[in-house]
Amino acid sequence: MPDKIKNSDYKLLEALRIDSRATISQISKQIGIPANLAFRIIKRLESGCLSRYCASLDFSALGFGIHIFFIVKSKPLPGLITQSPNINGIYRISANYSYLIDAFFRSLNEADKFENNLRHLGVQKFYVSSILKLEDAII
Repeated sequence: MPDKIKNSDYKLLEALRIDSRATISQISKQIGIPANLAFRIIKRLESGCLSRYCASLDFSALGFGIHIFFIVKSKPLPGLITQSPNINGIYRISANYSYLIDAFFRSLNEADKFENNLRHLGVQKFYVSSILKLEDAII
């Protein structure tokens, strides 16, 4: 059974989520605990809920300014869709072969082409949604 997560753990995780490159000294000052305690917490969390440190990409800066979610119904999802370079993630959202496709595009025209490909590949039904707000931190 995993260790119980403490309030200081959440504060530390929030600091790492905002800047995973911050030093232990910076994190300890930010959350108000000694550096050696911050180090021990990080080591404990790395053996539990803290699985990796990664970059958070700004897709707009890379030229992919259009972020769209497609909610599709298909049995199963065609392989050509899963191989699209525009796809950031695919999530199964229910037991009746429905998926959420998280995709980025350079233009609305590129997004329209992807949507037309969904139709041509036999996707039965889909809905399109876009992000209104993206969470900045866990707390």
